[in-house]
Amino acid sequence: MDLAPRPDPSQRWTIYGASSWCGPCRRVKAFLNKKNEEYKFYELGNDVGKVREFVKTFSDIAGDNATIPMVFHYGKFIKGGCDGTVAYYKTL
Repeated sequence: MDLAPRPDPSQRWTIYGASSWCGPCRRVKAFLNKKNEEYKFYELGNDVGKVREFVKTFSDIAGDNATIPMVFHYGKFIKGGCDGTVAYYKTL
C-alpha cells in the first residue's frame, strides 16, 4: 500500500479508512454526506495488517487512538473515529 499523504490543513475534512470492511468508516462517510460536507477519503484497502502498519505512522498525531476511521478537520485529529466525529461536529 502506498502511503497516503498527511492531512492537508486547508482541507475541511480528511478521512483515512477502509470502506469495504470497516462499518465505522462507512458510517462517518454517510454522516458527512448527509451534512453535505466535502471530504477527502483515502481508501486503505482490505489487508488488515497493512492498514495497521499505516495507522502506526500516525501515532505521533493520534497516540493510542490511531485506529480507522482516522478523521481530521482542517488537519486537526478528531479522537474517537465515527462517534467522535459526530460529537465534534455538534460543536461546530
